[in-house]
Amino acid sequence: GRANQTLELATRPQRVRITLDGYADFTRELTPRAGQLIRLQAKLKTLEQARFDALPKQLQILGDARLHLFHPQVSFQMGASRREQGRRANETMHNVKLSRPFYLGATEVTNRQYRQFESFHSSSHAEGASLDGENQPAVNVSWLNAARFCNWLSAQQGLSPFYLIEDNQYQGFDATSNGYRLPSEAEW
Repeated sequence: GRANQTLELATRPQRVRITLDGYADFTRELTPRAGQLIRLQAKLKTLEQARFDALPKQLQILGDARLHLFHPQVSFQMGASRREQGRRANETMHNVKLSRPFYLGATEVTNRQYRQFESFHSSSHAEGASLDGENQPAVNVSWLNAARFCNWLSAQQGLSPFYLIEDNQYQGFDATSNGYRLPSEAEW
C-alpha cells in the first residue's frame, strides 16, 4: 500500500513489513491493544547502507589483533605539486575517492602474531636494542612476505587470497577477493 496510512489490526502479535525496490525491508513486530494508537515511523535504508550496517564494527583475529571497520566516503587530493622540494616522479597530484568500506588493524602486526605465520622470523635490533619482543611490531618484513602473510591469514579464515603469488613471485591481485590485503596508500 501507500505510505502514511492508518491500519486497524487485531489485538494479537503482528508483523508489519515496509518494502520499496532498491531499499532494505523495514520489519517490526508489535502487539496492538484495544483503544491504543501505535505510531510506526520507518526510515528505509539503501541496500548498500543495510549491508554496511550489518557488518561488525570490529573483528578480532590472531588471538588479540583488532581490526576496525572504516567507511570513509571522502574525496581528497594526494601527492605533491611539481614545485615541491624532494618530490619524486611518482608523486603527482591526483584526486582520490574512498567509498568502499574496509577493515584496518588498530595496531601494527606484532612479532608474536607474525611468528604464527613464519615461526623463525627475527625483527633483529636497532642501535643495540632488540626489536624481537613479542608485543613489538614485526619489522624487517619484505613487501612480498607481508603479502604472503595476508594470503596465509586469509586461508586461516577460509577467505580467498588477495595476492596472486606463483613460485615466490608476485603476479598481481584479485580485486574480487574477500581476503586480507595491505592498505592502499590512500587508505593508510
